[in-house]
Amino acid sequence: MMTGFTLLLSPLIGRLRERAGSVFGASIFHGVVNAVAPVSVLTVSADSAFSDGIFGLPGFVVLALANLVLIWSDRKSTRIEAAPG
Repeated sequence: MMTGFTLLLSPLIGRLRERAGSVFGASIFHGVVNAVAPVSVLTVSADSAFSDGIFGLPGFVVLALANLVLIWSDRKSTRIEAAPG
């Protein structure tokens, strides 16, 4: 589960690093995720690891949707930059 979580989180951290022009924004985000993620595990009563907070299926769906938004915004900004005039 942790491998899937980190694979889904890495595009977001990469985008933060790219946009900030430094590792500090990505580092702060990483620290916030490390501090807040256990709260979702402690507050959500789950029957299995697959439905356990941000590290389970609900968190995976949210991260996958966030990655789709990143892909969509990259394609949109590429089209705008490539437009003549």
